[in-house]
Amino acid sequence: MPLARRMGMMLVQAELENPAFCSLEPEKYQRLAREVEEEIKWRLPYISDVCRTLQEEMKRAGIHAEVHAWQKPLASISRKLEDVPRQSNENPLSQLHDLVSSHILV
Repeated sequence: MPLARRMGMMLVQAELENPAFCSLEPEKYQRLAREVEEEIKWRLPYISDVCRTLQEEMKRAGIHAEVHAWQKPLASISRKLEDVPRQSNENPLSQLHDLVSSHILV
């Protein structure tokens, strides 16, 4: 998988990493999937509002663009969580600001 990343094939990397993560650590994968789903539900109104605002502003500026947002792969989120300092009363996912990625296609 590092080879896919070095070759600029991030989608291939993600497609390989998530099934590997699910197979190698099924309990951790399922727990993280549930936790991320809950966190994204909480953030969804904000994410939708940002995407809608960007789309409207681009249209107002006469720029035809599409704004897309999606959840980052669980394997990637799991790696990032390893670097988050643990605080007893705080959900570590709340400290990650990039659970969702977005692209603006012009």
